[in-house]
Amino acid sequence: MKIADINKQRSEWKRKGWSIPELRGGKQEWFNIVVELVKIIGTKSVVDLSATPELEIVDTLYPWRTYAPFLKGIGLVSNRSGVLSLSDDGVKFLQLPSKGALASMLHDKYRLVGEVLDFLTFSPKTVEDVDKELCQQYCLDWGNLSNTRRRMDWLEILGLIEGVGGRKWALTKAGKEALENWELVTPEVVEAVTSNNEEIVITTPPPEIDELLLNLKSNPALHQKRNTYNVWFLVPIELKI
Repeated sequence: MKIADINKQRSEWKRKGWSIPELRGGKQEWFNIVVELVKIIGTKSVVDLSATPELEIVDTLYPWRTYAPFLKGIGLVSNRSGVLSLSDDGVKFLQLPSKGALASMLHDKYRLVGEVLDFLTFSPKTVEDVDKELCQQYCLDWGNLSNTRRRMDWLEILGLIEGVGGRKWALTKAGKEALENWELVTPEVVEAVTSNNEEIVITTPPPEIDELLLNLKSNPALHQKRNTYNVWFLVPIELKI
């Protein structure tokens, strides 16, 4: 397990998101669905989010707008003015798609993915066991198991954990290797970050939002076409799920 310095841990915790977007389809097909979607976008950008991609591995299909939040959230695609295209990370993934690469992207984008994995270092545990320890150590007020279960579902289908009987899960060889390379955030750092209400970090907008703002700035006539706006901002809050 790698532990970064305190300042880097704080930065990583603030940068990452909480909720992993849902990916529609059977859990065992999640990885293959992602690979197929990325291949399609890599061939041609998607301009109609209401259209339905043709996937060979599933019977039930959904419009692109249903798949887009996961693909964008994990960093595989960008959505600029309603057009989906591969990001730089998406291009790299397309060249060599692997479960390990997707797992690393999940860990890089969302909180408590690698940290969940770390709870299985010394002994197998149930989802309930992991959720209880996670909530206690990271001072979480999660009302159900859904957040922990989704993380463990992804860790399972990406080959980092495996069932060992009795509803318990243990690390695989790939899981142990991931922990050796991933940098984790310790509970002490999280407690310090959440207790510091004076520090406010304003991040830059996503590229697609930045593009829209630049259009409004450079073309005043656009303001006359509408009188309401969506405003994106970040404030320090106590998140309860």
